[in-house]
Amino acid sequence: MSSYVNDWKKVRVATILRIEKIAGWALLFISLLLTVFVVMAIGELEMSFLEILTLISLSLSPMLAAVLLFWHSQYQKKMCDRAAWLENYFSAIPEGKVTLRETAATLGMTTGEAKKLLDRLISGKYLKNCAFSQEDGTNVIVLSGAVHQQGSKAAFEMRTCPGCGAASRQKIGYEGVCPYCGRHF
Repeated sequence: MSSYVNDWKKVRVATILRIEKIAGWALLFISLLLTVFVVMAIGELEMSFLEILTLISLSLSPMLAAVLLFWHSQYQKKMCDRAAWLENYFSAIPEGKVTLRETAATLGMTTGEAKKLLDRLISGKYLKNCAFSQEDGTNVIVLSGAVHQQGSKAAFEMRTCPGCGAASRQKIGYEGVCPYCGRHF
């Protein structure tokens, strides 16, 4: 069975989720403490309205950062879940390609929404071993996993590693791994 989900991306996202949750709770706690101190300071000091407003906005800014961290972690989890679902869907397709229209219908989306989702999943490295292609004017998702490569020669291209800048020969449609620094691209 071929794999369409990046395992290292799943592990990375799981680790980031834990870190973001801890950081989010810490930021919420800091924001709460700052707000308490600001309220106490307002009662004891004579300040202008602008100074009070500035202090309150500064005390609440860590809360905004915490909300953004929580949102980002949920977005990452949602993208991993969608990639896992699509891996199951793609693995059941023996032909090695499926139209974008069929995939969109299965997802319950328009073709535009499905293409946008798949673009995000592929460019964000949630999905691997699949790419878009045009066949007879129809958008097709080509599945280039190991099961679908039987009897066909794999095409190669030269790619540059974003980490160390080294050029290497990589299979088209596959996730690349730099032979020098080991970075995935």
